[in-house]
Amino acid sequence: SFAVEVLDTATILRDATPHTLVLVDELGKGTETRAGSAIAGAVLEELNRVGCRGLFTTHLHEIFELPLSLGGVRHLRMDID
Repeated sequence: SFAVEVLDTATILRDATPHTLVLVDELGKGTETRAGSAIAGAVLEELNRVGCRGLFTTHLHEIFELPLSLGGVRHLRMDID
């Protein structure tokens, strides 16, 4: 559920260090697209600020239209034919 996802995300953000590997899959799923993108963008910015490494997957393509501060982050996309 969304409440469990929020608690898990809070734990990740609290404990993340530059030595942490974080794997995030579909953060904000089940929310309205705009809200989910905002949540995912904020989490991505914070993980980037901490300097941890990670893989962040999302179907929320709107996240890339947000004015995020993401130095050092690479955006890769995979399409299926």
